[in-house]
Amino acid sequence: MLEEIQNECQKSGKELVTYISMGFGNPYNDPFDESIVSQFSGILSAMGVMIISLADTIGVSRPEQITSLFKQVSIAYPNIEFGVHLHSRTESVIEKIDAAYAAGCKRFDGALKGFGGCPMAKDELVGNIPTETVITYLSGKGENLSISEQQLDKALVMAGEVF
Repeated sequence: MLEEIQNECQKSGKELVTYISMGFGNPYNDPFDESIVSQFSGILSAMGVMIISLADTIGVSRPEQITSLFKQVSIAYPNIEFGVHLHSRTESVIEKIDAAYAAGCKRFDGALKGFGGCPMAKDELVGNIPTETVITYLSGKGENLSISEQQLDKALVMAGEVF
């Protein structure tokens, strides 16, 4: 099915963004190591996928693991743009963002105000990394972000009303 989606994207000039879910561990106690993520990155690369996000949907990643895995796949597949989709408790958000950034990550997912999460996470305080925290962090690192602060503020107000 993913090949079909990739073919449709290529025909229409679109770029497919894929996710390796549970890229840092899983809630099912299945065997896990970084080589599995690398193996799936290779499969996606062979399909011509150029953007892969490494996802920690249950909030189990550790900063050193984020750095290690991100560097490993980036070196193995230099033509692919790797990003991260991380979940975290509030107190470890910055260290996770920092670990990915230090490893060369330039593509970060976030959710306004950190809303959302995964029912499989063992910790109910684990949620998406807040978009506004990612923006503040990257701006502090001197990254040139083309984001309208006025529109972001408006979206944050709307998110508060919706959620």
